[in-house]
Amino acid sequence: MVSGIEAARNPTPAPEWSTVLPDFRMCEPDELPAGFASGYRFTVPLIDMPVYLEYLLRRFRNAGGTVQHAMIGSFDGFDLPP
Repeated sequence: MVSGIEAARNPTPAPEWSTVLPDFRMCEPDELPAGFASGYRFTVPLIDMPVYLEYLLRRFRNAGGTVQHAMIGSFDGFDLPP
């Protein structure tokens, strides 16, 4: 869990998802970086994607999976989900 600020250069209303975060609140003006007009402070789960993807790749390989690198010209012929 990481606490942080989301700031905007123009006044911005609270997002819809703000109601599900127990510590969501509007920033005080002195909490905002210079040049920003509004912002919110909240705590959320945060994933460091390079670390997490390396973890997933390691699990995949340990389970017997293999990765192939290839150049493709189009997705024609691939059975992609809708």
